[in-house]
Amino acid sequence: MKKLLNWTLISAIIYAVQWTIEYIQDYNAVNEALHGPAFKRILKSYLNMNAKVDWLGRVYGIVNPVINSNGKLDFSSMILEIDGINTNNNTWVENWLYKQMILVENVFGLETTGFFDTISVSANHVGPENGDNYLIIFDIASRKEMSRRWKRVMKQLLVYIIIISLIMIII
Repeated sequence: MKKLLNWTLISAIIYAVQWTIEYIQDYNAVNEALHGPAFKRILKSYLNMNAKVDWLGRVYGIVNPVINSNGKLDFSSMILEIDGINTNNNTWVENWLYKQMILVENVFGLETTGFFDTISVSANHVGPENGDNYLIIFDIASRKEMSRRWKRVMKQLLVYIIIISLIMIII
């Protein structure tokens, strides 16, 4: 019975509202720190990233972890993976990114604030196949779940409208 109730429009709306409330609370908790000039300076110094904010409130920028803070190429600590198609360093970049964020968390005492528990970080390879440029995106983690839930509400609402329209045409 519970599985059947999870497929109803009412339960989808309830979950969407719950995640919206969670997102608003998370947004209020980290908005000033995430979008403030101090976080952009931290990203510039630790990731060598010029951060920008998009219309959704995500903080993003392009980094090349092979380039050090002096602007010189430094391949000394890079690890390449060989997969079936080509060589890549995706795992190395993710580890480098998380290591830098843990360093920021420890230096600025963010362990107790839960700042990095509330935001999510993703690294996506951009540019040419042989380039090491990565798009780094900092976002509030609950925003993704909230948008997924509202998309589900809209899809279910569309299905119900189509069913009701078909019934009205038949009758």
